[in-house]
Amino acid sequence: MEQFISKTFFSDEELYSLMYRAEHSGSFVAHIRGKHCKTVEDFFREASSALRFPYYFGNNWAAFDECVTDLEWLSFRSLLIAVDDWDSIFEEELRKSGCRELLEKYLQRAAEYWQEQNIPVAIYLNSKTDNT
Repeated sequence: MEQFISKTFFSDEELYSLMYRAEHSGSFVAHIRGKHCKTVEDFFREASSALRFPYYFGNNWAAFDECVTDLEWLSFRSLLIAVDDWDSIFEEELRKSGCRELLEKYLQRAAEYWQEQNIPVAIYLNSKTDNT
């Protein structure tokens, strides 16, 4: 199985430059700010905004999976999802690592789906430190 998720250690400048270039080449860029995702509920709010999910998004993993593999409301030739501050995402969840693993699973499934649709996908889980 091909992996579409990259764990990165870009500086803010490097990440923003990468997102800027991608957006100007026709990619839809979703920037999910990990520092604003202390809980799963926070994550759903942040991801819903970054990916412009419809108002009926259900704020749960099944709804996230459904929406991230739909995106019919967007127009794009390729897709870039950057989860910044990966090292601080889900900080207030009791099962922090389990939530991260679940998110990685759904992002990988979404990337596989979009690849099957001939839409190039890049997903970056960007940490500021090397202790994730």
